[in-house]
Amino acid sequence: MESIDLESIIWEDSCRTNDDIQEFNKNKDQFLISRKNLAIDYDIILGKGASSTVYKGYLKGRSPLLNVENSIKCQQYQDCDIAVKVASTLGQIEATRWMQEIEAIKRLGYNEYIVSMLGWCIYKNSYCLAFEMATSDLLTYVRSLSVRDKSEIDLKHFVAYLWQICNAMSFIAACRMVHRDLAARNILLFGENKAKVSDFGLCCDFDRDTLTYQASLTKRLPLRWLSIEALLERRFSEKSDM
Repeated sequence: MESIDLESIIWEDSCRTNDDIQEFNKNKDQFLISRKNLAIDYDIILGKGASSTVYKGYLKGRSPLLNVENSIKCQQYQDCDIAVKVASTLGQIEATRWMQEIEAIKRLGYNEYIVSMLGWCIYKNSYCLAFEMATSDLLTYVRSLSVRDKSEIDLKHFVAYLWQICNAMSFIAACRMVHRDLAARNILLFGENKAKVSDFGLCCDFDRDTLTYQASLTKRLPLRWLSIEALLERRFSEKSDM
């Protein structure tokens, strides 16, 4: 792909060891997007977090996800509007975290209840992750209900959302991974009653024997949403997620 040489230079400037560079080279796979096929509208901000901003974008041609999966369900991921998550900075620590997020999503693969990453690239010293475009998120939806008449609220929507979220989390646990940041703001909504889990920046592997993850003290975690065992023992599992 045309952008690979440029990306190698950017990455090598931010890495300190040959292992880092080799790891990056190993991950130059089918999910890389050619920069000429990715348009980002920096005037339209869809969301903003501590380490990234999400802009509206457009993907030209087939997405890397469609090329990898080559399934009917992924046919929509070509010549389409997208959400582009752009890193605020790209130091060594940030680069490692972003690569971990990319690898976590790639390991999970396509699932109808998980927000699909269509591909990624590095542009202007920032990671750019392309995702399918959502219409809203669960937190915004729940807040909107406070101004509605109770007769307008359809409880079947909540049941459908909860069922889909549980399916996503069951799949993630089956892949021996833990999300660690499951919250209403990270549940994206699509069309009619479709909910998908997103944001895998804190996702990690289970311990093979205990099926738990012992977090290091250097990780930034969403303290207000953590379970008791995660707060006291920094121990995470599919149970602490739920």
